[in-house]
Amino acid sequence: MKNTNYQNKSKFLKFVQRVFLVWIICLIILAIFAQRKVTFYDLIDGKNVSSTYDSRIPLLRYFFEPIIGIAFVFSVDFNWISGFIISYIIIQVIYHFYIKKKRGFEPSEKVQLLNYPLRDFLRFSGILIGGGVACCMVFLLFAYIFIGFYFVNLYFMFLVQIFVPIGLTLVALKGGYILAKYRNPEYKFNYSEKFKKKEKKTHNANEFKKHLAYCAGFIFLMLGLSVILVSFKWPTQEIETDLDHDEFLFDFHVHTIYSDGYLTPEERVMWYIEQGISGAAFSDHDNQRGAKVARKFVKEYDLDFTVIIAEEWTDHDNDIHMNIFGLDHTVVPKESDAPTCPFKSMNAEDTIKHVKREGGYIFVNHYNAEKNAKEDGRGIPYTLEQLMDWGVDGFEIVNGGNPKDKKIREFCLDHNLTCIAGTDEHKNKELDTFIKLRLKNPKDKSVDNIFKNLRRNDHEVVAMNDKHRRIEVQYPFHDVLNFFGLGKADNFINYLLNLDRWQVVSWIIWSCGCYLFFIRFYKKLKNLDVKTLREKIL
Repeated sequence: MKNTNYQNKSKFLKFVQRVFLVWIICLIILAIFAQRKVTFYDLIDGKNVSSTYDSRIPLLRYFFEPIIGIAFVFSVDFNWISGFIISYIIIQVIYHFYIKKKRGFEPSEKVQLLNYPLRDFLRFSGILIGGGVACCMVFLLFAYIFIGFYFVNLYFMFLVQIFVPIGLTLVALKGGYILAKYRNPEYKFNYSEKFKKKEKKTHNANEFKKHLAYCAGFIFLMLGLSVILVSFKWPTQEIETDLDHDEFLFDFHVHTIYSDGYLTPEERVMWYIEQGISGAAFSDHDNQRGAKVARKFVKEYDLDFTVIIAEEWTDHDNDIHMNIFGLDHTVVPKESDAPTCPFKSMNAEDTIKHVKREGGYIFVNHYNAEKNAKEDGRGIPYTLEQLMDWGVDGFEIVNGGNPKDKKIREFCLDHNLTCIAGTDEHKNKELDTFIKLRLKNPKDKSVDNIFKNLRRNDHEVVAMNDKHRRIEVQYPFHDVLNFFGLGKADNFINYLLNLDRWQVVSWIIWSCGCYLFFIRFYKKLKNLDVKTLREKIL
């Protein structure tokens, strides 16, 4: 049996070595043929303007590229959870009914002993982080019932940003405590007594609890880490262009932690400045708090950056979002109407008319231009003509780097409405959309002057594309990948295909470092004395 276990371990190590070798060879080939190319396209004039702009990777990003790439590609994605659970069940079925029963393989005593602290750690992680998530959900549910939707909209990200770091800190302390206890010869774990007291049910019930602890702990731990990764302001890119004294780069749609964004207003300001952007409209859902904090930060540190006070009026029931600029108060949709809501609540038509009556500006975001059978026209829930008649100033023709339906652009140009654009960025990825605007009076960066100049539609609405090499996973294969939690696999491959040479080199260095760490850790586990381990753990 001992020899069988050793052979299996050798096979496992050989498998890891082969996977690593294939991975490194792929990265080396990528490094040889690496070419990062970013295309800049003006959606108003419909022309390529890449000769005017360039996107460069800052030096600091090369040191952390693999972490940044994982954060940007996978971010807060929940599709992998179903895939993980399905894969875990399949692996367990294969192990129990084929490897264990038919081939007679049993895990070594060492593996069984090490399962105790691993299970303890994952169980703790699942209870702590999962319990924290459950408490947040219950709190928000009661807040929704007794206070209203606007409270949930305004504060849920604050709860995430508070509880997730606290939970992960406690999990890290638990892991450190387990390691410290193991290294100290005076302490013993006594896991045998601990788990026997809690597991006096049938063997099947104990097995179920064990696997539930593994799954829940791993899932909640990964979710917590993904929130941390996407909430950190990583270095992204530097957009280079020659601007005249009266030319500026703006983004008219972005979010912070004051709604459902992951960066603070201060971090978002620096995120823009580091990428070469002159100003932005901070448009959190149904509030102006993020914009006001950003403006205060810019003023306090005397930064050369323009903050435009805005809000994204968000009607989930009717699936219409509109950015409001130039008001000194907040307007919310009817879904946020509650006795405790301090803001005016209106439907879409009344909101548009109210904003125009108050001297503000209002634009429709990421408009749904599908055919509306009910109104016998284009647009859900309202047609372009309806929104124009109510008084909107214009429409987004690019959102998050993605051009919208061409009919929206044509409609704006035909009816003297403003074509606008925004990143609609919630996370910490690279900026992919901006507007190049020439101000007739460059010293006047007021809302009125900015939108007066936008009205001419002689600005550039620029969408960026950094994926000139790409693979497309077609239906039904993409649905199959999603089912197994691998829906982001093509995004990750496309990300790798479009790195520059030094970004790939960063991946090679980090991969080698992780491999060496794994080999050292594996050898340490292999060299552990079973008798000492048994006395320590049990």
